[in-house]
Amino acid sequence: MGAQPADCMLVAPDGWNTAGAQGAGLRSGFVARGRPAEVRAGAPPERDVPDPLALPDRLGA
Repeated sequence: MGAQPADCMLVAPDGWNTAGAQGAGLRSGFVARGRPAEVRAGAPPERDVPDPLALPDRLGA
């Protein structure tokens, strides 16, 4: 597809996936889905939202 990792974003409901995405050079977003925040390895995700419906507003879409 030709996209660079920094031009991509993984959005996931757990810190392990967001940390893995960051390790691969992707941007990351965390969706809490009504759960309390969890301890995440690495840097915090770029976006942190309470549920999937809030994500478009946080991304400016």
